Amino acid sequence: MTDRQVLVVADDPRTGGRSISCWLATGFDVCGVADGQSALECLAHKEFDLVTLDLPLPDLAGVEVGRRLRAWNRVPVLVRSAIGEEAMKVDTLESGADDYVTNCSARPSW
Repeated sequence: MTDRQVLVVADDPRTGGRSISCWLATGFDVCGVADGQSALECLAHKEFDLVTLDLPLPDLAGVEVGRRLRAWNRVPVLVRSAIGEEAMKVDTLESGADDYVTNCSARPSW
């Protein structure tokens, strides 16, 4: 176990599962949730070193989760999405995300 904590927010268990496996392989303790409200509740009760966030979620858009989170928390947020449109990237970054990664199905090299 490590003291590095990552919260993986992904509506699709297959995508989230790959992401969780990647983070576990790099030595993080991982918590996974499948919707925006669960993510916000989890973040209200536990400190994380990083949040990875999908944009499409069943209850709240990932952009909205980022906006709400930034009102009270400065944890780094990495948005993972297949949506590569420039306008979506700009809106997401302006809403509080720290970075935006597209086509991230591959395991991190670090």
